[in-house]
Amino acid sequence: RLKKARSWDSKNNIHLCRTLCEAGGEINQEYKVPLFNLLEKVQNEVSELNHLSYQDKMNHMSQKNLGWGDILELAERKYLDQNIEGFVRWPPKCHNRDSKAAPTNFGANLSQAP
Repeated sequence: RLKKARSWDSKNNIHLCRTLCEAGGEINQEYKVPLFNLLEKVQNEVSELNHLSYQDKMNHMSQKNLGWGDILELAERKYLDQNIEGFVRWPPKCHNRDSKAAPTNFGANLSQAP
């Protein structure tokens, strides 16, 4: 909607990139490094675009492959690279525990039933 209304400020690309960098967990360098590299490029470009309108900023960033769509595409690609069936390396998914689940040693041992 913001794109259609020409209200998306490319400064938001910095916040979007930074938020996605934090999504993979602190130790997930495989995911974070490409996004931090992209963040650096976005910051450099945004600092030079203050005089342009939102639409012109968005067009410029898209031409440089630094638009919000490019950021989301990179984040999704890196996420999917770590979620291959049978070889999941996405840290939040690997260590996620269900806080509402019953303990594993809860219940009767049916092999000991009379």
